[in-house]
Amino acid sequence: MSLEGDAVRVLLCRLLAHQALPRSDELVRRLLVDAPFREAVEMALKQVGLELAENVYADFVSVRVMRELETPVFEDGQGSYWSNNVGLSSGAMGLLTILWSLLILPKRQRQQEQISGAPDPLPSMNGGPPVEPLPAPMPGGDAEPRSAKAEIAIERKMLEADFGDLFSNQIHFRGYLTELKRRGFIRERRGKITEGPLLDVLVDYSTLAPRILEGALSRVLAARFEPQMNADGNRDERR
Repeated sequence: MSLEGDAVRVLLCRLLAHQALPRSDELVRRLLVDAPFREAVEMALKQVGLELAENVYADFVSVRVMRELETPVFEDGQGSYWSNNVGLSSGAMGLLTILWSLLILPKRQRQQEQISGAPDPLPSMNGGPPVEPLPAPMPGGDAEPRSAKAEIAIERKMLEADFGDLFSNQIHFRGYLTELKRRGFIRERRGKITEGPLLDVLVDYSTLAPRILEGALSRVLAARFEPQMNADGNRDERR
């Protein structure tokens, strides 16, 4: 086996063993700048039905099942599908969606506004003060948006106060939170919850974001434009 082949195997084994690797890792950095090396890695993954999971906004890279193989891999043989492939309970999946919305959506907006140079502050999604956009990168610096530069944190007490009742009781809520921390989706330090290495790479932004944003928007529009009943009990079509 050549040294090149050894590097490919080492990187793939480390990705599978650790689930995610930071972009600062030597072999990951090579993956991002060395086209032949990346091609060799992608080919090796493809041979076993896997592909790289990454995006320019995330500090980590991971691997996932190829789209065309998701059905035969995750179908249980009886017409049903696994809700996830990391062993999360249904309650933890629900909490994961909430945390993804609170951590990734505002982070992505912040990063995109950093790129466009928008000066307006972003509204907080968790009841806190508005988040000021980050300054534009200095010439010659790292122009890629990184989550470390736009990290969003949520107070655990606030999260539990706002959403704890949705999960039956505090014991269940805390258990689901522990599941997500153990699986690498979130981190917690001194009562503040931040994204973990897997949150922004294994949850598909292009699929989930429109469902959350457009779903919320449709409810707002329905409430705004739904015909109101006037004092005579008739529909008032005025807007």
